[in-house]
Amino acid sequence: MHYLVAVDLSEPTQRIVDTLLKCVHKDKDAVWLLHVAAPEPDFVGYGVDTPPIREVTAKNYHQEICDLERYEAQIKKAGMRVQSRIVQGVTAETILHKIEKWNIDMLIMGSHGKGFFKRVVLGSVSEEIVRRVEIPVVIVPVHEALEEPR
Repeated sequence: MHYLVAVDLSEPTQRIVDTLLKCVHKDKDAVWLLHVAAPEPDFVGYGVDTPPIREVTAKNYHQEICDLERYEAQIKKAGMRVQSRIVQGVTAETILHKIEKWNIDMLIMGSHGKGFFKRVVLGSVSEEIVRRVEIPVVIVPVHEALEEPR
Protein backbone atom coordinates (compact mmCIF):
# COMPACT_ATOMS: atom_id res chain seq x y z
CA MET A 1 0.00 0.00 0.00
CA HIS A 2 1.02 3.58 -0.62
CA TYR A 3 -0.18 6.05 1.99
CA LEU A 4 -0.41 9.81 1.65
CA VAL A 5 -0.38 11.64 4.96
CA ALA A 6 -1.48 15.24 4.44
CA VAL A 7 -0.54 17.53 7.32
CA ASP A 8 -0.83 21.26 7.95
CA LEU A 9 1.94 21.20 10.60
CA SER A 10 -0.33 22.64 13.26
CA GLU A 11 -0.08 21.31 16.80
CA PRO A 12 -2.40 18.28 16.23
CA THR A 13 -0.19 16.92 13.41
CA GLN A 14 1.26 14.45 15.90
CA ARG A 15 -2.18 12.81 16.23
CA ILE A 16 -2.28 12.28 12.47
CA VAL A 17 1.22 10.74 12.48
CA ASP A 18 0.25 8.50 15.42
CA THR A 19 -2.77 7.28 13.41
CA LEU A 20 -0.47 6.46 10.49
CA LEU A 21 1.84 4.47 12.77
CA LYS A 22 -1.14 2.33 13.82
CA CYS A 23 -2.22 1.65 10.21
CA VAL A 24 0.94 0.87 8.29
CA HIS A 25 2.70 -2.49 7.90
CA LYS A 26 6.36 -1.63 8.22
CA ASP A 27 7.67 -4.25 5.79
CA LYS A 28 5.30 -3.66 2.91
CA ASP A 29 4.03 -0.11 2.83
CA ALA A 30 5.37 3.24 1.63
CA VAL A 31 4.42 6.64 3.02
CA TRP A 32 4.34 10.09 1.44
CA LEU A 33 4.20 12.90 3.99
CA LEU A 34 2.81 16.05 2.37
CA HIS A 35 2.43 19.62 3.56
CA VAL A 36 0.72 22.01 1.17
CA ALA A 37 2.10 25.50 1.67
CA ALA A 38 0.15 28.57 0.71
CA PRO A 39 0.72 29.66 -2.87
CA GLU A 40 2.69 32.82 -3.54
CA PRO A 41 0.48 35.90 -3.44
CA ASP A 42 -0.27 37.40 -6.85
CA PHE A 43 1.76 40.51 -6.08
CA VAL A 44 5.07 38.69 -5.50
CA GLY A 45 7.50 39.53 -8.24
CA TYR A 46 5.93 42.90 -8.95
CA GLY A 47 8.02 44.86 -6.46
CA VAL A 48 5.21 45.18 -3.89
CA ASP A 49 6.65 42.78 -1.30
CA THR A 50 9.22 44.24 1.04
CA PRO A 51 12.37 42.75 2.57
CA PRO A 52 10.61 42.23 5.93
CA ILE A 53 7.80 40.31 4.20
CA ARG A 54 10.33 38.14 2.37
CA GLU A 55 12.23 37.51 5.63
CA VAL A 56 9.08 36.41 7.47
CA THR A 57 8.07 34.19 4.56
CA ALA A 58 11.51 32.59 4.42
CA LYS A 59 11.51 32.05 8.18
CA ASN A 60 8.06 30.41 8.01
CA TYR A 61 9.13 28.07 5.18
CA HIS A 62 12.30 27.15 7.05
CA GLN A 63 10.23 26.27 10.14
CA GLU A 64 7.81 24.19 8.04
CA ILE A 65 10.73 22.26 6.53
CA CYS A 66 12.19 21.58 10.00
CA ASP A 67 8.80 20.45 11.34
CA LEU A 68 8.18 18.14 8.38
CA GLU A 69 11.68 16.64 8.68
CA ARG A 70 11.02 15.94 12.37
CA TYR A 71 7.83 13.98 11.53
CA GLU A 72 9.61 12.18 8.69
CA ALA A 73 12.38 11.10 11.08
CA GLN A 74 9.79 9.81 13.55
CA ILE A 75 8.14 7.70 10.85
CA LYS A 76 11.53 6.38 9.66
CA LYS A 77 12.46 5.51 13.24
CA ALA A 78 9.34 3.32 13.36
CA GLY A 79 10.86 1.36 10.47
CA MET A 80 8.76 2.69 7.60
CA ARG A 81 9.74 3.92 4.16
CA VAL A 82 8.78 7.60 3.95
CA GLN A 83 9.36 10.58 1.73
CA SER A 84 8.24 14.07 2.63
CA ARG A 85 7.38 17.00 0.42
CA ILE A 86 6.29 20.61 0.82
CA VAL A 87 4.35 21.79 -2.21
CA GLN A 88 2.86 25.22 -2.77
CA GLY A 89 -0.68 25.31 -4.04
CA VAL A 90 -4.37 25.20 -3.29
CA THR A 91 -4.66 22.52 -0.60
CA ALA A 92 -7.45 20.25 -1.89
CA GLU A 93 -6.35 20.46 -5.53
CA THR A 94 -2.73 19.75 -4.63
CA ILE A 95 -3.62 16.73 -2.47
CA LEU A 96 -5.87 15.32 -5.20
CA HIS A 97 -3.13 15.79 -7.81
CA LYS A 98 -0.53 14.03 -5.63
CA ILE A 99 -2.92 11.12 -4.94
CA GLU A 100 -3.03 10.45 -8.66
CA LYS A 101 0.64 11.21 -9.39
CA TRP A 102 2.01 9.04 -6.57
CA ASN A 103 -0.51 6.16 -7.04
CA ILE A 104 -1.79 6.52 -3.48
CA ASP A 105 -3.97 3.73 -2.05
CA MET A 106 -5.09 5.47 1.15
CA LEU A 107 -5.14 9.06 2.42
CA ILE A 108 -4.76 10.00 6.08
CA MET A 109 -5.51 13.61 7.01
CA GLY A 110 -6.96 15.72 9.77
CA SER A 111 -10.13 17.72 10.04
CA HIS A 112 -10.24 20.79 12.24
CA GLY A 113 -14.00 20.51 12.78
CA LYS A 114 -14.91 24.03 11.70
CA GLY A 115 -18.34 25.21 12.72
CA PHE A 116 -21.21 25.43 10.26
CA PHE A 117 -20.67 29.11 9.41
CA LYS A 118 -16.94 28.72 8.73
CA ARG A 119 -17.59 25.62 6.65
CA VAL A 120 -20.17 27.45 4.52
CA VAL A 121 -17.96 30.50 4.01
CA LEU A 122 -14.51 28.93 3.85
CA GLY A 123 -15.30 25.37 2.83
CA SER A 124 -13.62 22.30 4.22
CA VAL A 125 -10.60 20.68 2.63
CA SER A 126 -11.40 17.28 4.12
CA GLU A 127 -15.03 17.41 2.96
CA GLU A 128 -14.02 18.39 -0.58
CA ILE A 129 -11.47 15.61 -0.79
CA VAL A 130 -13.86 12.96 0.54
CA ARG A 131 -16.40 14.01 -2.10
CA ARG A 132 -13.92 13.86 -4.96
CA VAL A 133 -11.49 11.03 -4.20
CA GLU A 134 -11.94 7.35 -5.07
CA ILE A 135 -9.61 5.85 -2.47
CA PRO A 136 -10.20 5.21 1.24
CA VAL A 137 -9.69 8.25 3.45
CA VAL A 138 -8.97 8.22 7.17
CA ILE A 139 -10.05 11.50 8.76
CA VAL A 140 -8.44 12.20 12.13
CA PRO A 141 -10.42 14.74 14.17
CA VAL A 142 -7.87 17.30 15.29
CA HIS A 143 -10.06 20.02 16.75
CA GLU A 144 -9.44 20.80 20.37
CA ALA A 145 -12.19 19.96 22.81
CA LEU A 146 -14.01 22.98 24.11
CA GLU A 147 -13.32 23.75 27.73
CA GLU A 148 -16.29 23.45 30.03
CA PRO A 149 -17.32 26.64 31.79
CA ARG A 150 -16.18 26.91 35.37
